[in-house]
Amino acid sequence: MDLEYSTVKIKDASEIRIPFLYTKFLEIAKKLRFDLQLITAVHAVHNRQLLDAFNTWRTAMFLKHRNSPEKFKNTRDWQAFPDGKQKAAFADGFSAYCSQFFWNKANTLNAIPMLQGTHGENLADICQQGFGNSSTTDDGYYGRGMYFTSSLDYAAKYANKSSNKGKAIIVSMVTPGNVFPVTEHPNDTIKGYKGKACRPGYQSHFTLVNKSNIAGAFPVTGDIDPSTTADELVVFESAQTVPIFYFYTK
Repeated sequence: MDLEYSTVKIKDASEIRIPFLYTKFLEIAKKLRFDLQLITAVHAVHNRQLLDAFNTWRTAMFLKHRNSPEKFKNTRDWQAFPDGKQKAAFADGFSAYCSQFFWNKANTLNAIPMLQGTHGENLADICQQGFGNSSTTDDGYYGRGMYFTSSLDYAAKYANKSSNKGKAIIVSMVTPGNVFPVTEHPNDTIKGYKGKACRPGYQSHFTLVNKSNIAGAFPVTGDIDPSTTADELVVFESAQTVPIFYFYTK
């Protein structure tokens, strides 16, 4: 799925006039269950360099998955882990999210809209240069990479209010590749993935956490309650993601 977005900026959510952009944003908003009454302003992002890098990475990784599956597509080799049942629940939840989008088919790499809450002053740099710098700010609980979520209220916990506009949220398309479900606690220095690179044979990490406190956002155990759970997706290559919209929420 090649992505193309207009260079036109949308200054206010109530004044979207371009049908293509209006439809695309509303499609994403519906899938991710946004409360549109809380959105104060929306902007479309078009960065040809980032878009080309994203599509090039997807093409290259698709070929690697197809030609060398034993190296680039370890399929659930974690099933024999002691926590394999919980990992399977995480992986199935991620697959269910991807399947909502019609372009994700069996013979393609998934591309999914995900969110990142940020500081308003960081928006220009991210839209111009991508998310690469964000992977160097700290070790990260689930790997030293770029973090995204599909939960708006969880993303908003990482954002700050930018003057009177509200909290800044970026919508990006992300190609996670082969996803490793992380159930290991980040404080486990042996098994955990805090500050580590991506697990070999995978291109991203995915976990489900308790969303009530970002400082204690550790993997859930046992039954998964959607009302108290948020997802975190970690990618490790800047070309795996491209910003397509950013907006402000109350």
